[in-house]
Amino acid sequence: MKVVELTTWTSNNLLGTRLCVPTNLYQREFSKGWDVKQMQEYVIKVFEGRGCTPFVVNVLRSTARVMDGAHRLEAIDRFKRDKFGIPIGGSIYLWSKVKSTK
Repeated sequence: MKVVELTTWTSNNLLGTRLCVPTNLYQREFSKGWDVKQMQEYVIKVFEGRGCTPFVVNVLRSTARVMDGAHRLEAIDRFKRDKFGIPIGGSIYLWSKVKSTK
């Protein structure tokens, strides 16, 4: 499964859509996750080609249980939804800005 597939799975399963859930059974408590600075650092590593640690996901029917990598996945997802930006050359760029500057 590709990261882009995981980030497009929704957390709303009311309409029978797919659900991606972090689980505390396999990793540290998700609520004690990364702060914005840590998320920025990870996203920058991804853009630099250094964020290559695999995600471990168990897919069963319409649910994907993230066994390892939930904080990294959350960072990518939040960046894609413009919840935080990354510093580039003294400015902060949101995903909506970065993806349009090819």
